[in-house]
Amino acid sequence: MRSFGRPRVLVCDDEESVRDMCSRVMLHAGYDAFLVANGDAAVQAVRRESFDVALVDMRMPGMDGVAVLKAFREHDPDLPCVVISGYSAFDDAVECIRHGAVDFLKKPFDLETVVRAIDRAHASTHLKVDSALLAATQSIFSSLDPREIANRVLGLVRSILSAYSASITLGIGAEPKETFRLKKGQEVQIGPTISVEAWKRILEWRDPPG
Repeated sequence: MRSFGRPRVLVCDDEESVRDMCSRVMLHAGYDAFLVANGDAAVQAVRRESFDVALVDMRMPGMDGVAVLKAFREHDPDLPCVVISGYSAFDDAVECIRHGAVDFLKKPFDLETVVRAIDRAHASTHLKVDSALLAATQSIFSSLDPREIANRVLGLVRSILSAYSASITLGIGAEPKETFRLKKGQEVQIGPTISVEAWKRILEWRDPPG
């Protein structure tokens, strides 16, 4: 799941000077940086939170960059990762790209280079999401069955948000009429709708007065 607001970059490097430099340049470039000093902390962070891009050092004590990328794939397979390294070994770069890295930077790197790499990685996420949404939209409206449309819409919502369940309530004016719910591993269900009070609050959030 990608974050809302300022894009968040997870920076994983065992060198404090590199983490501090990346934090400053990310902030200046419009990103929020979350700093960790080792691979295990990076994996735990991805398990708990959502990030738009990860910047990962190749050579660290404990888990190296490749091990971190493999672990990322289990928890957030769509997280774009940029790997940084003080070595320029071709095999390292190939191994990282094979496990999902979208870019490979050699230390020392200048500020513009790292920002461009993060920008490219972040843009790649939007391209994937846009393509997925287009394909999903075409699939969704290829059916005229309301239950099947609800099933496809909710499946898409669950996938994008990495959620266990999702629901959609249909209404006319100020009255909620029908609620479709979809849980992981189940077919779409039609259940009790939300209360009139909750529906009115949703309408107010969507169309705030004034």
